[in-house]
Amino acid sequence: MPPTETAARRAPARNELFVLAAPSAEELAVRAEGLRAIAMSRPALRPLDLAYSLRREPVVGPHRLSILASSAEELGRKLEHAAGALRKEGARRIRDRSGIYWFDHRLAEEGRIAFVFPGEGAQYPHMLAGLCM
Repeated sequence: MPPTETAARRAPARNELFVLAAPSAEELAVRAEGLRAIAMSRPALRPLDLAYSLRREPVVGPHRLSILASSAEELGRKLEHAAGALRKEGARRIRDRSGIYWFDHRLAEEGRIAFVFPGEGAQYPHMLAGLCM
C-alpha cells in the first residue's frame, strides 16, 4: 500500500546526488562554479533533471566532488561553499554533514566496502526507494 497523502506531504524534499570529477582540485572548483552558474540561472530546473544530465557526462579525473541537494538554490549554495573549500591551501577533504564530500585521494584504494541492507523500517513498498537512488 503506498504512503498516505499526509505522509507524502510530511516527507522531506527528495535529494539528488551530484558528482563532479576533474584532474585536479582547482579544475574541480572551476567545474563546481560552472554547475553553480547553471543552477542559479535556472532556479525552476528540477534537481532530478540536472543530476541526470550530469550523470550522462563522462567522469574524468581522480578528484571527485559529491553533493546531495534537493533544490537548485541548495545546490548553488553548496557548490559555492565547495569551490571555496577546494581552493584553500592545504585542503585535503570536505566532509560536511549537509551533504558535501571530497577527499584528495581515492577512498576506494583503502579497500573498505559498505553494504546497506534495509530490512527493519521498510513498513510499506518503496519506503527506502530514495536510498537506492
